[in-house]
Amino acid sequence: MKKRLKLFSILLACFMALAFVSCEDSITVASGDGGGTQQGGSGGGTGGGASGGGTGGGTQQGGLDSITGLANQLAWLRINARNGGSYVLEINLDESISPQTLSFNGRNNITITLRGVGASRTISLSYNGQMFWVQSGVTLILDNNITLQGRNNNTHSLVHVTGGSFRMNTGSRITGNRNDSSGGGVFMDSGVITIDGGNISGNTSGAGGGVAILNEGTLIMNSGTISGNTADSGGGVFQSGGTFTMSGGTMSNNTAFLGGGVNVSTGGIFTMDSGTISGNTAGANGGGVLILLDGTFALQGGSIIGNTADPEDAFSKGGGVALQQGGTFTMNGGSITGNTAGGFGGGFSIQIQGDSESPSVFTKTGGSINGYIAGDSSSNTAIRGIGSNDRGHAVYVESDIWQRANNKRRETTAGPGVNLDSRIPGVAGGWEN
Repeated sequence: MKKRLKLFSILLACFMALAFVSCEDSITVASGDGGGTQQGGSGGGTGGGASGGGTGGGTQQGGLDSITGLANQLAWLRINARNGGSYVLEINLDESISPQTLSFNGRNNITITLRGVGASRTISLSYNGQMFWVQSGVTLILDNNITLQGRNNNTHSLVHVTGGSFRMNTGSRITGNRNDSSGGGVFMDSGVITIDGGNISGNTSGAGGGVAILNEGTLIMNSGTISGNTADSGGGVFQSGGTFTMSGGTMSNNTAFLGGGVNVSTGGIFTMDSGTISGNTAGANGGGVLILLDGTFALQGGSIIGNTADPEDAFSKGGGVALQQGGTFTMNGGSITGNTAGGFGGGFSIQIQGDSESPSVFTKTGGSINGYIAGDSSSNTAIRGIGSNDRGHAVYVESDIWQRANNKRRETTAGPGVNLDSRIPGVAGGWEN
């Protein structure tokens, strides 16, 4: 019996040793004053704490814990971070840093979390540039109580994602950045952005006041807000290629000349399962959403509500959604309500041909698009069509710019049981003319 117990003890010790050497580093350290606590590294060691004692990862912990200032800690990590390492940097003072490139020379699966402690902490830029350039093999997480503060005449977005991953959690914020290119707050040309909370607000850019997605980037929005941003195109989000899945959250009160909330173009794919696009404004077309140039939008749930395409312009189109120049919109759920256009399509406007060789296509097999009822705030309204009912309060399909009588219209509500198809004329396509 004693021999069996001894053998069991030896095997258990061997198993624990193997587990010890294979675990990843997990370190928490304060950046402001060099103090704070640390989680055990590489199997949990026996030390921990600010002194970083113990075995395994203890030496690395102690090295990082002795560094003060966020920029210095990131510089230390660029040299010393390990494959699979997870590092939580607790910010206990407001800091100003120079632009940072997060790249680790062949080491991968490195996660850096920034978290404010004691109060909301602000990280600002000391001079122009991208505050964080997140490259392949790196995940940057903005956690609670962290604000990234931009510059009024910057040359870049605050966060630039190229092949890496970026996540925002509740209590994080990206604000106050202005540039003349793309992505006032965040720019991504490849990689993944996940918005699980937080706020991207008060940013300005030529395209994508809040966020710009290009090429093969993927944006997943589960909660949080993109609000109060401004651009020429895509006040909240500009998407040229890539994929955007909206499963929650709010895109609100953004402003652009084209696509007040979001502009989806050049093969971009936007899927809306839930969430809200509301209170956005376009100076021309697409108060909430603009789809063009082979962009695709699938509305499966959620609400496009209370958006506006210039009410003073007799030719503005698509208070809720504007589809033109070869875009595609499919709707099998969700709702489009309470939107306003000065000209055509209070809820939805479709330009069949335009400048594209491929015609725009709109189909509806579910969900609701409200028509106009005087005094009802949930009505979609084409202002110049009040009284005449010839500009498509619910939906307007423009196939002939010169002969309005040849265009299709829906003035009354198209509820879940009413199918619409821009390719089919008359009652068969769900139209009222």
